[in-house]
Amino acid sequence: DTFGCSIIDTAIVSCITGVTENNMGIEFKIYPNPTNGDFIVEYDLKDNKTGIIKASDTEGRILSEQQLKSGCNQIIMPASTWSSQLILCKVFVEGIQVFVEKVVITDSTLH
Repeated sequence: DTFGCSIIDTAIVSCITGVTENNMGIEFKIYPNPTNGDFIVEYDLKDNKTGIIKASDTEGRILSEQQLKSGCNQIIMPASTWSSQLILCKVFVEGIQVFVEKVVITDSTLH
């Protein structure tokens, strides 16, 4: 600058922290879990890949199916409208199941 000073600093910013990463390098985070309402799925889908997240009850009925876009994104899953207390969230990328997590819904949300 005009005073003869220079500062060089490097910052690395990550999209998601404290997440599950699989062998394909795809990161996912589901919270809150357990939940008393809707829950959030954060993900970082690299290399222009696409995918699907499916939420199902314990009997295998699909409650929600949403497309995943490439990059850092967030989806709100409408669990407050579901009657099941245990949800399985399965993530498929390029047709391959890469992630599964159980989400517990507390009694206050059951309809």
